[in-house]
Amino acid sequence: MANGPRIPDLVERIEGIESLFNDSDCCVLGEWRSTVGKMQDCKNAIYIGGGTGIADGIILDGKLIDFNQTEEAKRSWELQLPDGSVESQLSPAGMINQNNKLYGSNINTLVELSESDGCMVIFEKAIEAFSFLIHDRIDFFYKNNSIIEKIVIGQRLGAFLINDHQELGKMIKSSTDIPIDFSSDRRTAALGAAWKKACS
Repeated sequence: MANGPRIPDLVERIEGIESLFNDSDCCVLGEWRSTVGKMQDCKNAIYIGGGTGIADGIILDGKLIDFNQTEEAKRSWELQLPDGSVESQLSPAGMINQNNKLYGSNINTLVELSESDGCMVIFEKAIEAFSFLIHDRIDFFYKNNSIIEKIVIGQRLGAFLINDHQELGKMIKSSTDIPIDFSSDRRTAALGAAWKKACS
């Protein structure tokens, strides 16, 4: 499948489990509802969490958008550019995979990638993907008579970008006028899951 393997009957296979939460939603909720989150008090914001893929999230008018319930917004793995999906070009794993295929290297981390000779080619593709995603989100908010007040980038991508000397972080911040915050707290997904469980 486009966004990785699925086990449709996983809940039935594990005794005592009634439901599984969407990891993207948990990341957004952790950033939005926890005391350590970077989206506290936001009514209109987007979340981009990067790791093996992208954890997409949209808060519109103080509500978390369910991508499964709307056709107005697509997840980053559904948004296609000529060289692949937004997710494949913007996620840390995607950037590393592109670099290794292009240069025949064996890089494993974003730090290693940022220190390599070909990093700017990969980073420029990441900025193209980021800009494409942001324009898609701006259109979504415009159609809903709102504007984005903040972008939060978290998980492994946020932890990498939070270092001010990282060129990719500078490139991302200069690519839009929307305020951007980088989140390095890896607990937010678990906190979001706890919040979701407490409210269900």
